Amino acid sequence: MSHPFAVVDLKTTGFSANDRIVEIGVVLLESDGSISDTWETLIRPNRKIPNPDVHGITASMAAAAPRFPEVAEHLGRLLQDRIVVTHDARLKIRMLRREFARLGVELDFSPVCTMQLAGSLPGSPKSLDDCLVAVGEARLAEHDAISDAQGTATLLLRLLDSQPLPTDCAVTYVPPLPTPEQRPAVPRSHPHSGKHGGDDEGVEPPTEVFRAPTKKRAKRRTPTRNTSPVNVVDPEAEAPTEIFHQVSEPFVRPAASLSRHRKPKSNAQADVLTDVFVAPTSQLLSVGESKRAITKPLQDEAVANLAPETKAKVEELFEGLAELETEIDPMASWLAGVAERVPKTGDQDADYYLCFLRAVLIDGQISPTAVEALVACAEALGISRDEVQDLHGRFVRQVAIEAWVDGVVTDTERAYLQDAATQLGVDPEIVEELLAEPEEDASDVTPGALFAPGDRVTFTGNLAVPRDAWEARARRVGLDVGEVTPESAVVIAADKNSTSERARRARELDIPIIDETVFARQLSALKNLPVNEEEPAAGFNMVLFPWAAEFSPAPSSVGEVAALWITNHPGEPLYRMSAVLSPDLIPDGLDRNSRIVAGWFADFPNPLNATVHALSELHGVGKLRLQQFVHAVVDTAIELADQKDRSLAELPPADYLADYEDVNTVEFTAAEAFADIQYDDFAHIASSSDADYVVDAVVIDETWSAAPELNADLTHLVQWCTVAAFRPDMPEPVVKWVDALIAQVPDPTENAVAAALAEIDAIVSKDPRGPVIFAGRLQGSRTLDDIGTELGLTRERIRQLEKSLRQRLANESPSVSLLASAVAYRFLPLAPAARVAELLTESGLRTLSAVTDIWELDEGWVCVPGFSDQVAEALSTFSDDWGVCSLSAIAKPLGVEADMLADYLRRDRRLRVEDTRIFTRNDSYQDRAGAALATAGEPMTADEIIAEIGSGNARSMSNQLSADPRFMRVRPETWALSEWGMEEYTTIFDWIARRVDAAGEISLNDLIRDAHTIGAAESSIRTYCSTGEFVIENGVVRRAEAPVVNDASPREVPNFYRRGNTWSLLLVVNSDHLRGSGFGVHRGVCALVDVPFLGGVELPSRLGPQAVRYNRAGSTLGTIRRFLLDLGVGEGDRVWLEFHDDGHFDITRATSLTEEPSVANLMGLDVTREQLVPAVNRALGLQPNAPRRRAVAILRHRYQDDLADMVRELV
Repeated sequence: MSHPFAVVDLKTTGFSANDRIVEIGVVLLESDGSISDTWETLIRPNRKIPNPDVHGITASMAAAAPRFPEVAEHLGRLLQDRIVVTHDARLKIRMLRREFARLGVELDFSPVCTMQLAGSLPGSPKSLDDCLVAVGEARLAEHDAISDAQGTATLLLRLLDSQPLPTDCAVTYVPPLPTPEQRPAVPRSHPHSGKHGGDDEGVEPPTEVFRAPTKKRAKRRTPTRNTSPVNVVDPEAEAPTEIFHQVSEPFVRPAASLSRHRKPKSNAQADVLTDVFVAPTSQLLSVGESKRAITKPLQDEAVANLAPETKAKVEELFEGLAELETEIDPMASWLAGVAERVPKTGDQDADYYLCFLRAVLIDGQISPTAVEALVACAEALGISRDEVQDLHGRFVRQVAIEAWVDGVVTDTERAYLQDAATQLGVDPEIVEELLAEPEEDASDVTPGALFAPGDRVTFTGNLAVPRDAWEARARRVGLDVGEVTPESAVVIAADKNSTSERARRARELDIPIIDETVFARQLSALKNLPVNEEEPAAGFNMVLFPWAAEFSPAPSSVGEVAALWITNHPGEPLYRMSAVLSPDLIPDGLDRNSRIVAGWFADFPNPLNATVHALSELHGVGKLRLQQFVHAVVDTAIELADQKDRSLAELPPADYLADYEDVNTVEFTAAEAFADIQYDDFAHIASSSDADYVVDAVVIDETWSAAPELNADLTHLVQWCTVAAFRPDMPEPVVKWVDALIAQVPDPTENAVAAALAEIDAIVSKDPRGPVIFAGRLQGSRTLDDIGTELGLTRERIRQLEKSLRQRLANESPSVSLLASAVAYRFLPLAPAARVAELLTESGLRTLSAVTDIWELDEGWVCVPGFSDQVAEALSTFSDDWGVCSLSAIAKPLGVEADMLADYLRRDRRLRVEDTRIFTRNDSYQDRAGAALATAGEPMTADEIIAEIGSGNARSMSNQLSADPRFMRVRPETWALSEWGMEEYTTIFDWIARRVDAAGEISLNDLIRDAHTIGAAESSIRTYCSTGEFVIENGVVRRAEAPVVNDASPREVPNFYRRGNTWSLLLVVNSDHLRGSGFGVHRGVCALVDVPFLGGVELPSRLGPQAVRYNRAGSTLGTIRRFLLDLGVGEGDRVWLEFHDDGHFDITRATSLTEEPSVANLMGLDVTREQLVPAVNRALGLQPNAPRRRAVAILRHRYQDDLADMVRELV
């Protein structure tokens, strides 16, 4: 090896554009193959960490870890001037690029992928463990990042023993990291995105659910050598309890004189929801009797809805919150007072729970006793862990907003609420942003600056404080609440970047859009004004919700309307709630990045066709989330009704020709026309209104000449429409005019392609170094060093030239933009590259793909950037527990035809696409068999499973399924999923025993009748019923009372003869014996050597112990292959199996069987005719002079009738 390596492994929250790294492990290899250093760290991703059972990383483990910007500089130093190596580089390098790109750094990576190098190994293994086994190394015991990095380093060294490094790899260059001020700005598209930025929008806070690592896991993360100044998780630190997060101190700071010796109650019952709460490590505070006056009313209200047993338990738990004589902390009183103003949710159970929460907050901290009480309350009310977490987040946001209504939030109050948020599992940064002091130059946050009594205000979106609560408050201080008009003062939105109709109109009218925090601060300036007690609250128009008129009293809030619909109309489509709704409407205020919402929209392309029943069956939807969904629909109906009223009021006299103007009065350029067309991920399935606008800009009325005059802009328009295959519906005269226009443009597609390629060539050729950089960097994968060597320039200079070239191609190529956007409109989000190449030619496609960022060329497909990530996320979202996904289920949200998507997925060898299903887990027999069974929905034989999955060995698969608790055998060689709850098959005896034991006795005929359910024959049932453990009396089977006794005799065993001091079994050797299989023998053999029932003995022999066993199925003898090989006998030869009187065992040769065997030859006796009769008697265990009839009788008892007849005829 001529270069040093940095071997890297990552653990991530996923591989989509929104995911983050959670662990990094690096092993530094020098050029001689020695390890010079290792480094590992956890990363705090500020988002939910899925699948902790797979990678072992929980949110609590990452809570104290650094964020990526804190380790980026040190990681860059480790990678600098080394060849980066990783396993499955395509995914991991992409994640590294994204993390550095967020810091404004473009990494120059040319890595080595050990998975690709291992493609030359037998079987082309993929996983790291399989690759290690293929090169003779052991599988990894653990799979944290540093272990995988060390395993990858080992694999690399073994692979380089037999093959060279890839020619396209190169050392890494990491540019200096910009300062925080120099880093790129992060778009703020969410009112709480603040310090998280766009990609963090909607993610759960890092403290959402904490579960401590096991001690073993913590030790495993001990870095071999940590050269970083980064503060990683201390492996020797005592692990916190399974549920609770450690905070430095309670958020109530008590005086030193306060007593702290309250004994907490047991927390053993808090095993379902307790990981939502975050408990302090400090001792608990006492709560005096004076506090009972505050908490008691809250408790009484909260427990009113509980069952008597649960009510008694919860009341008992709450007694632990007030035991000693202490004063209430003033800050706790402040927080309780603010929390008391938080409006109800509209769901009775959620409001009961929040009553408990407010009572707990009086205590100053969330103690283990309080957690137990809250958990009991949530469980009794049927509120899930996720819903409790949502309630905590909404409650903290509401409290923070309510705090501003008082006008001023002090530093003490701010810190107190942040600590409370931490203990409730809510990211305190959310509180910090909500309570941040307004900037001095921000006039929009100066109290009283935006509106005054009498001004019109409008609310929109899924607000933290319910909209009807805000509207009621606004009316009480004299504000006018209604639809957006030119006279409106402000619009209050959940998201200031909202695209709702109200927000859009506010921007058109230049009306300020503010969030709830700003509105609360503004409202504080009006709190001392006289309250308008006579202003009635805006009720609901029963015409809007006519079905609600039958209820008395009529609903007075959005929450009440939603609750009534859920209770009384669960089976009706949501759009029937109001006449203003339509099935295809998307409710405002929903988080469309949520997987739950995505599942709703995937199941219902017309979202409001869904019913309450259907929504409640979606994964992750509990009753509170269901309430939120229906609440959003009610809000949307009200907002649509308000918009309709405004539109009718503002509508001018009708003049349907007013929109048509003479073409000569319309001034526009092609660039302006194309600028209004959006080419996002789903442009091809969006309505054609954007493109219609382009045509409307030039196609105006029906009086135009049939011979239009062509100009450059119209030529571009024709070219774009031709390439995009866009043809809007138009009146017949306009169609003729457009056809005449098109006829004047020769070869629009060919000319569009030629013009774009000519632009690229002209820009690239301006600098003689341009073609080399374009071919090497934009079209190829050459390194900066490689190109720099060829051109005699430094790598940094090549980087500058490349950046300049990319900028010119982006900014100075209108024909390229026209062609790329037309291709996007026609083919995105996905199309085979061959289809696009028919339009652009193959060389044109490669060239255009190198300069556009609207779409990309990915292994034979043209697709939107990041399409593979979208596919991976869709597969993860819609796959069931066995990795099976409906092809149509992911084709719909991706906007792709199912057949085309199937072809795209088949290129990934990790996936299996069959008919309408996608199988995402294909690495093991268990994964594939589980998917086959889940798809079939019924038990399958091993052979049927193998036929379904396409390849494999039925016996090997059965062995693996038998060791996996997710599977169970229901018949011999027939398998089912354990989750189906079917009766497990073990043996025929166990099946009989279960039925006999269940009833005490059972008819033998019933057992025989049901035997087909386990694939057993009648003879097998009779055999097992006759083992001695059962008795059969009058056709009824029951358990035998006496133990099983083997009463067989050696004289009963066919071909078992007495020879000197041995009983010898005459055996004809067959292929099974030679192969080494055991074989059955008569019970008399077991009786001879005293083998117990269900036991075995090992007889000594010259070639080692010989096993003899006696079980329910009969008696067996272990393999005798070693004896046969020693004697050199073959198939068809006869041997004696000798059981000596002194207890040892041996095998010797026997005389061969003749063509016409005599009695002596059949019995293996080497005697003369005169000695035959005494020899036969002795062989059968008789006296030599015993009567012949006794020998004949023994042979007939052995069922050796032919031999008995021959002995009887002896003279």
